[in-house]
Amino acid sequence: MTPVKSLVIALWVALTLLCCASRVEAQALSFAPEASTGPVDSSGKTLFSRADVELNGVPLFRVAVRADLKNGEISALNRALLVEQVLHQLTAIDRNGKPLYDASTLRVTTHHDGDIITIEATDARHSVPLAIVNVTSADAKDQLSTTDAIASLWQETLQNSLVQELRKLEPEVEKQHLTHVAAIAVALTIATTLLLVLLSGLQRRSRLLHHELTEGKELREGESMRDYDSALRRARTMHQLRVLSSASGVLVWVAVLAWFIAAAWSLGQFSQTTALSRDFSRGGTTIGIIWIGAAAINRLFDLAIARAATTWKIHHYLSSEEQARILLRIPTASSAVGHFKTFAIVAAAAFLTLAQLGLPVNSVVTIGGVAALAVTFAAQNFLRDVAGGVMVLYEDQYAIGDLVTINGYTGIVERVTLRIVMIRDTSGSAVTISHSAVNSVANFSRIWSRIDYQLSISPNADPDKAIEVVRETIDELARDPDAGSGLLLPTEWIGVHAFTEAWTLIRASIRTAPLQQSALRREINGRVRRRLAEAGIPYGPPIDPMYIPLL
Repeated sequence: MTPVKSLVIALWVALTLLCCASRVEAQALSFAPEASTGPVDSSGKTLFSRADVELNGVPLFRVAVRADLKNGEISALNRALLVEQVLHQLTAIDRNGKPLYDASTLRVTTHHDGDIITIEATDARHSVPLAIVNVTSADAKDQLSTTDAIASLWQETLQNSLVQELRKLEPEVEKQHLTHVAAIAVALTIATTLLLVLLSGLQRRSRLLHHELTEGKELREGESMRDYDSALRRARTMHQLRVLSSASGVLVWVAVLAWFIAAAWSLGQFSQTTALSRDFSRGGTTIGIIWIGAAAINRLFDLAIARAATTWKIHHYLSSEEQARILLRIPTASSAVGHFKTFAIVAAAAFLTLAQLGLPVNSVVTIGGVAALAVTFAAQNFLRDVAGGVMVLYEDQYAIGDLVTINGYTGIVERVTLRIVMIRDTSGSAVTISHSAVNSVANFSRIWSRIDYQLSISPNADPDKAIEVVRETIDELARDPDAGSGLLLPTEWIGVHAFTEAWTLIRASIRTAPLQQSALRREINGRVRRRLAEAGIPYGPPIDPMYIPLL
């Protein structure tokens, strides 16, 4: 998926979340404030019930009543509703769209009438105080304080909140906020347009680098095992591709985060959408920030891993074999660490999301005895797999691209994570094996490979002449600049390995670059066959492997 498409999808998701948040808010406004229970006595009996008082969805304070209500007494929920009705009167607007109360002259005061403290509101237009709420002994006892302290705290809270809401309702302020919101929207639109242009340029650069890799301008297939410098250039090109991809992803998610924050801030500038801004900020935006932040962190770690891989590549090793081997180990280690890193980040983001939704994370993890036991066993197996994967990477047992036999399955390693290894066998089947289940590994391409070359000739043929044909063929291939660079040690040894009255076995050992043995064996077979025909050396019958000595 291109960065431009990613940005379009991300913006669409952000708009969807905003619409969903609006729908949820519209539903939430139809419900009364939620009541809750207060402290309990020594016998476990609830002493008080309480409910939150909100102004446009923003909690201000909590009122409480005794749990054992008497006839004529109202519940905490009804008491909170009555207070909110008064707050709505204070923040109402007239027919001209102006607030009924003046924010500049509004004063919230307290009035003592015996043991009862009443919080009232007046302004220059209303000389008769409007009672907002009475502070009772139940409020003080519920919060383990005094009525005077609670009254002072509520008075300050109401003064600040009402003035702030009334200022939002002033036409001049609304116009000013609309101007600010429009300016931010224009700025973000221009920034997004520039970002799209930048992403388009990054995409074109990525296509050019990918074209270099696929067209073989940097390296032909298999050359990494024979030419370290060319392989290093290819590795650097791949590193540039990863950097461009990671940078594009970070830019996309930063843009989405900026739109989320701007939308939440804009909704908070108007009294009519303050509640929506609060729910959107605490819900959609917070969850969005969690996942956008997780994606950004994941990309940054990708860059760090790619940087570390590049530093590892340019390190000077003692031998060309180790240089070639490191080119296999680096993508394997990078892939394994990258998968584990992504799993850890996604798991952390999921738990943070559950916590943000108010779900008990501990209960989610430990639901039910059977589930907990299953999770325990799964975790044990997972940890064993991860421990095995760490040892595979540390000991360099196999890497992506190696030809191996694992637990009887032979094929090319296609994927290695900290938990599993996947190999593709000769039939094309993908075999997945967990690291903890690996019993034995035969690696045919670690550092170097070998051709065990065997040739059966007639017992009447001259073996010395046949040996000379094989030797000259191998030497000729080694001098070939195109095909012979994979021969590390053309002839380790050669000679008559075994013979009977029916056949003579010529055997040679040839050391090659990793994964080059099959292609070189086919090339040697073709040249040896032509030379044997020219020399008139007859073949021997097929030999049963049981008659061939191992060494």
